[in-house]
Amino acid sequence: MSSVSMASHTTTKFSSNGGSNGYKDAPVVYDPEIIHQGVNLSDPEELEAHIQVLDVRERLRARRRRAIRLFSVAFCIVMVALMAGLGLVTRRGESNVTAAAGSTQSPISTSLPPSSSTGSLPLPPADLASKCSATALQSQQGFLVCEGACEVADCCTIPEEFALSCSKGNENACQQYLQYCSILQTTPAVSPISDEEIRSSIDEACIGLDPSSLIDSDCVALCRKGFCCFDDDTVGCEPNCQTYFNCAAAFQSQQQQQQQATSTTTNPISNPINQEDSVLKQQIDAICGTAIETVSPPGENSCESICAPAYCCFDHLCVPTSDVDCQDYSACYVLYADVNDVKEDITTANLGDEVHEACAGLLDIDEAISNEACNAICSPGACCFEEKMSCSNVDCAMYAECIVLHPNFIPVSKAEVTDACRNHNDANLQSEEPTLCEQLCSLHVMQCCFHLGGDCDDAVLLGDNSVYCDRYQACAVLGTDGSSLIQSHKDELEAACTGGTSTRSQCIQLCSSATCCYSSSVEESCAHVDASVTCSDYEACDVLYG
Repeated sequence: MSSVSMASHTTTKFSSNGGSNGYKDAPVVYDPEIIHQGVNLSDPEELEAHIQVLDVRERLRARRRRAIRLFSVAFCIVMVALMAGLGLVTRRGESNVTAAAGSTQSPISTSLPPSSSTGSLPLPPADLASKCSATALQSQQGFLVCEGACEVADCCTIPEEFALSCSKGNENACQQYLQYCSILQTTPAVSPISDEEIRSSIDEACIGLDPSSLIDSDCVALCRKGFCCFDDDTVGCEPNCQTYFNCAAAFQSQQQQQQQATSTTTNPISNPINQEDSVLKQQIDAICGTAIETVSPPGENSCESICAPAYCCFDHLCVPTSDVDCQDYSACYVLYADVNDVKEDITTANLGDEVHEACAGLLDIDEAISNEACNAICSPGACCFEEKMSCSNVDCAMYAECIVLHPNFIPVSKAEVTDACRNHNDANLQSEEPTLCEQLCSLHVMQCCFHLGGDCDDAVLLGDNSVYCDRYQACAVLGTDGSSLIQSHKDELEAACTGGTSTRSQCIQLCSSATCCYSSSVEESCAHVDASVTCSDYEACDVLYG
């Protein structure tokens, strides 16, 4: 039965009067379907029924049209995405070809630190020493600030043979970063830091900060891990970008600073007065004087500028570089001390008494850190409690009582190493615990002093390697060829390479002896370079090579 005949049974009342009056109210309808089917337009009931059928069909046609439009839009979106993806792959391929040809075009932007192929590494900020001091790292925010300031130089710890290394050509900048950033390897974060705490620290450091004050600020240091959130070319951004919401200005400031760094030649930081030490001391005394009133205003020849290299000699827990003799800069003390506390003559003879007066009676690290006098007087002697720092210009005997600021310092003497390793073979080797000899002779010590023949990656931090390695001569009992690692060294390597970003530099350093295990070139394989390396011992290094 046709839809029209079925609908003819429907009773629809157009007018209460019926008859011909109903025709006046009937709608005037023209539709090809009506003409085609020969619908009787004079019958209002049949006409109304047919209109209802047409309404249903019209709704179905409208649905089909909407579906077609949605499908068309979806198809266009998919095609655009495919074309964009194809273009991205093409650009990557072109970049790889260009890099292989030795081109110096713009580097591929990632969240990794700058490499040697991306230009000069910017010199560290002037206050890096204080940002990464033992005092600063006592707080969560201080740890984040130091970590952020040092992250740009992570590429310095990557061996030169790797593409991501920036050590070649940036020796001076890397040396300065490593001198102060190495503390992160031995100082764990106070406690796990949540995204909320990080964002709170960022907001506190960045909101309301004048754009001209952003360079080398705590805001930039805290935001550095989230810069990939603002870089459109970055592929894969690990941090939670909501945490770094207020870092846009810091990112722009850093971009401008990097552009300026690549457009100019980076010169090593040198002493502003290039003369003999005695002449230097006389000029500093003349410019800075012995009282705070004689300090000249800021400028090229001001006390502030001439004392800049000796920043770590005073009220900051950092270590001066080996070319700085703090005694020559004694007159700079007026810049860091209260006018009522300035001593006209601070000599080596009474330095021990000054240290005793400031630090004696302090019971723990917390009390010592909060004591400004002890911190200030002990700053130049911090190197006495850092095993990897050169301390040639400091009389450590005068700073003995400063150990209260360094509770984790456990000096190891040559005699102690010798005694421990003399009894190594007689120790209970069936025990799962490493012997004392194995604990003192760490994998780093063995690689530096034996496997690599004293060619340590961090030689700049160790001062004279021959003196350093002489202390560990007795470690030779553990084997000097590096052909296989003992279990304690495997455990040390595993801990370094599974500890996350806090131990990444240590992992890279320890794995540098096994780079031949991951070479794709036959000429650079271990069979040709160093057949003594057992690659299976370095499986923990897989995390560095994907």
